Amino acid sequence: LGYVFWPSIVALHALAAGEWHWRFVRDVSMDRAQIEAVFAGLERYFDPPRHAYNAWVTFPGNDDKYYDDNALAIVALVDCYVATLDMVYLDRAWEIMSGFVYGGWDPSGDPGGVRWGTDPSKPGTSHKTVSATAFAALAAFRLAEHHPTGRNGFDRAFNIEWGYSALDWIWTK
Repeated sequence: LGYVFWPSIVALHALAAGEWHWRFVRDVSMDRAQIEAVFAGLERYFDPPRHAYNAWVTFPGNDDKYYDDNALAIVALVDCYVATLDMVYLDRAWEIMSGFVYGGWDPSGDPGGVRWGTDPSKPGTSHKTVSATAFAALAAFRLAEHHPTGRNGFDRAFNIEWGYSALDWIWTK
């Protein structure tokens, strides 16, 4: 049994926001165990060789990954880090960005942007979309804001420049 990835990552993001509120506003931890449990459950969707989450539970041959889903996962994972200060979330966010999301970017400008998905059997997954490009830009900016320079080969300036390139594509196309 399983469920689709999208609402699961939204739930994780909500838990991170709740934990941040309880931890920094009220000085009490309320949601950390739930964050850990949801993150552990999301491992069923993660495809380690591709450094990305699938839209459905991972199984051999499943190539149903979406760049917008994974970019939103990065944003949620950065917020999990902000709420808990546990580097496991930031490390996973960086893994997805460097191992998957950057690979969806078409720097040519013709058409440019970030592609929507990976499954060639589904219509439109090779299209470059505003949703995938905008979420990828947001992920780049969030990582630049919170990921320590030099960790895992991270380059803050590169992420900021990359994010602005993605936004420029949105405005011009």
